[in-house]
Amino acid sequence: MFFSVNTSANVISANINTISMLDGTNFKTWKENVMIVLGCMDLDLALRVERPAALTDSSSSIEKGNMEKWERSNRMCLMIMKHAIPESFRGTMSEEDNAKSFLTELEKRFAKNEKAEISTLLSSLVSQKYKGTWNIREYIMEMSHIASKLKALKLEPSDDLLVHLVLISLPKQFSQFKVSYNCQKEKWTLNELISHCVQEEERLKQEKTESAHLASSSKDGKKRKKGKDAVSQPQKKQHKEDKAETKHLDASSVGCLNCRKPSDGERYIYVENGKAIEVEAISTFRSKGYKFYDPTTRSIFESGNARFFEDVEFGGKNKVKEFIFEEEQVSLPSFVINHDQTLILGMIEGLRIVNGIDRPLKLLCDNRSAVLYANNNKSLSKSKHIDVKFRAVKERVESKQLSLEHISTNSMIADPLTKGLPPKVFHEHTTLKGWRTPNLYLFQRFWCQPKEIQAIISAQTHFEAHDSDVIIATIPKSGTTWLKALVFAIVNRRRFDVNSIDHPLLRSNPHDLVPFLEYKVYADNQVPNLSNLDSPRLFASHVPYTSNCKVVCICRNPFDTFVSIWHFMTNIRPNNLGPFSLEEAFDMYCMGQVGYGPYWDHMLGYWKESLNSPQKVMFLKYEDLKEDVNLQVTRLAEFLGCLFSAQEKRDHVVEDITKLCSFQNMKNLEVNKDGKSILNFDNKGLFRKGEVGDWVNLLSEEMVERLSQIMDEKLAGTGLEFPNILKS
Repeated sequence: MFFSVNTSANVISANINTISMLDGTNFKTWKENVMIVLGCMDLDLALRVERPAALTDSSSSIEKGNMEKWERSNRMCLMIMKHAIPESFRGTMSEEDNAKSFLTELEKRFAKNEKAEISTLLSSLVSQKYKGTWNIREYIMEMSHIASKLKALKLEPSDDLLVHLVLISLPKQFSQFKVSYNCQKEKWTLNELISHCVQEEERLKQEKTESAHLASSSKDGKKRKKGKDAVSQPQKKQHKEDKAETKHLDASSVGCLNCRKPSDGERYIYVENGKAIEVEAISTFRSKGYKFYDPTTRSIFESGNARFFEDVEFGGKNKVKEFIFEEEQVSLPSFVINHDQTLILGMIEGLRIVNGIDRPLKLLCDNRSAVLYANNNKSLSKSKHIDVKFRAVKERVESKQLSLEHISTNSMIADPLTKGLPPKVFHEHTTLKGWRTPNLYLFQRFWCQPKEIQAIISAQTHFEAHDSDVIIATIPKSGTTWLKALVFAIVNRRRFDVNSIDHPLLRSNPHDLVPFLEYKVYADNQVPNLSNLDSPRLFASHVPYTSNCKVVCICRNPFDTFVSIWHFMTNIRPNNLGPFSLEEAFDMYCMGQVGYGPYWDHMLGYWKESLNSPQKVMFLKYEDLKEDVNLQVTRLAEFLGCLFSAQEKRDHVVEDITKLCSFQNMKNLEVNKDGKSILNFDNKGLFRKGEVGDWVNLLSEEMVERLSQIMDEKLAGTGLEFPNILKS
């Protein structure tokens, strides 16, 4: 980008127009462009030099000249920067008359969250795939550039890790190259890797051979007659051999006249036992020669010496290169056929992005043969024809590092590390019918309403937890309102007398006193000012576990939770969406398709964290709270660091808190009868029965059995139980 130093009106206008408009996501690029424009126009003095001392009567002409230059630079800088900022942004900025201060304030507004930027860069680094569309040297340097950005954020991937990531991202053509590296004792530096990769890429280009499957058959479906270049078809017969052979022919000459899709009689190559291999295209060649299609390069070739086939194996006496089709041969996606995923697992755990990943790693595959082969311990007579890379998968399944499960092709979601999905397929996988809105969207592995996604992103990006903060975490309709009231009363009992007639819980709904991060705090303002809130700050969230401050989580048995959700959603569901039957809702619930669900994933996330970090996460059950609320309130106070004193116990403060926050008392308060709070819902809809075991009045035996089987499977080995629920 070049700019003229001439500051005439036309040149200034042209230079200013090269600055892209600030949109909230491009601040870094925007700032660089502004600095380049101002520097080339020699107008950046006010950004480089502090304002000169105020002029006096004794100021020299030089000092006056310096002040005049600085003020002109400052004025021009402000005008140019404001010109490239939308009016909606300018309205939120203070009336700053100093260009440097204005830019500093603007930078603070658009400062990126360091954790979020690390996550984005790390995801980009891990998901890189070399597709051969550009120079491999440039590709590796791009990955090195991403690593250098992580280094600037104090997360420096080692050179060894970067070398492994580059090797993982290379396509299967580099398989021998990667094996060669893994067999060496010495480790390569990044520069050595670049040198070797460039050499290997050149070798692959030079040694690449052209080969294709024969893709020709007679249009009328009859057997061809013998000729110089063709031989008659053998008769159909059942073979006893272990392999059915086709031919894989080398072709050196080209001459394709046109290409078309195969007709009905040309669609398949039939091999052993009638197994069909689909032909992708047919081409027309010169009169002498035959047409071939190579699906790996999508190219058409011809050969003067070929054998024809229709619905049986190849025939003829001429020797050509053979390619064996094995009945047991498997075809796996690229992200399954090698040990790369094992390395990625170790890398993620080593960088401590998450505490760990469940093992064995479950991989879903839509190739039934692949699954059967990987899970079968028997040796087959044709196993010698199986590629080594397929054996590697089998070995990892046997060693419990991987587990391979079949999934239908229609349900297969492509691994984001290897391929993308067409927009229509992606939308089908990530969108479904909502409970109270037209759609639910799959976001970060849980389902939520479309309006909630932006607030969740803002909260995850900008919320900075204090050590004294407390977050109440729940899945909807599992005791959220009750737990909010209890925590607020416990934490604030010295500020607000529990027996006072002016207690906040008598005048406000608990959802107003303990706001949701995604429904209130970050829904109203993407970057709210939370500095004026009293400590300890109390917040709530339905989002699966992501916090690093103290968390109190409550869960309810899945039967009562479902019934409560269905009643609540039915009452608030807009009429234009039509009725929402119990059976339809139950099917969605069992498939995990409920707000912030699947239910079991949400619950187990907090359960496991409470076992790993009991000082940070407290896990409560709604049923335990109903059984002995005084005991649970005492446990809550201990976890929150505000124990009840002996005097408070003698004064029955615990009992007073449980009475104030009781279901019946809150339900009868005027504020909870007529008011509105969360998402403008009627408060009275938040209080229905609050009982344990009400599900028996609604669910059929088949429903209970189905959900029981699901929960037995999901909770197996976790230590989490709901005893006596089915006896209620």
